Amino acid sequence: MKTRGVIAVIISFTGLILMSASEAAIRQKQDILSRDFGYVIGDIVKRKIILEIEHPHTMSQEQIPKPGRINRWLELRRSDVQIKSHKEFSRYQIELEYQIFNSEPGHTEIFLPGFDLYITTSERTLPAVFHDRPIRVMSITEDDPSRSLEFLDLQPPISPQPVSEFSGWIKLGFAVLGICLSLFLVVYVYTVFPWIERLNGPFAQAARKIRSLRKSADMKDASHKALKHIHTAFNQTYGKVLLHDDLEMFFQKQPAFKKLQQELTSLFVYSRALFFDEPETSERTVSELLDICRQCRDVERGLL
Repeated sequence: MKTRGVIAVIISFTGLILMSASEAAIRQKQDILSRDFGYVIGDIVKRKIILEIEHPHTMSQEQIPKPGRINRWLELRRSDVQIKSHKEFSRYQIELEYQIFNSEPGHTEIFLPGFDLYITTSERTLPAVFHDRPIRVMSITEDDPSRSLEFLDLQPPISPQPVSEFSGWIKLGFAVLGICLSLFLVVYVYTVFPWIERLNGPFAQAARKIRSLRKSADMKDASHKALKHIHTAFNQTYGKVLLHDDLEMFFQKQPAFKKLQQELTSLFVYSRALFFDEPETSERTVSELLDICRQCRDVERGLL
């Protein structure tokens, strides 16, 4: 028993000597937390270790905590060390970032694990002890809010209302109507509208005007007016004034009218003779001019 007591005294005395030597080598020692309370699951806890060591002592970096899972509560996400050397000492700054992964319901106290850093010289190794640091963690919600007087249900459970099928049919009807209108618009734009334009082309308008001249009392004047209506239709189709000498260019630009090349050439020869060369030439009747205009109208509509 006496031997064990002596050994314990020697060990204690040796520890005191090492601690005194360690404190003599350490110029400054700080263990700083951003805060030690008010954490919840997922929060980051930052811990900063500052150690200033007198020359010629140095600190071994092997004992600095490495990133990784620590326990069911914590994981060390980042571990960085910065070293600045001054004239009389070296400054070590260690930054540790822990993340909280779990907690008990209510308020829980968990501990950031302590560790020892070792200060070495050519002769000996001295410890610098950093103890566990407690922090307070709160749960985000109560374990069972329905059993707590502080967290009453905002409203009793209500079964969902049945969905009305009527509104669905209305939406379907509007959708079908929209599709039908869209199809009608497409058909109208690409088929009906061009056909309507062809129905009201220059020769169709001229034919309607000539048809109204058949009841005129002065047939000679009516024949001249009918011929002018036909020339107006040719000018509108050609894009400018069309003369007898321009017929070949007209047929190249409007090849569909080449089917009536003989009739149109004869018509332009008659027109030039009537208005410019031979005033006494035999008159064409309104009906004859109407037949030629109708043939041009059929070509215009793509029917001939």
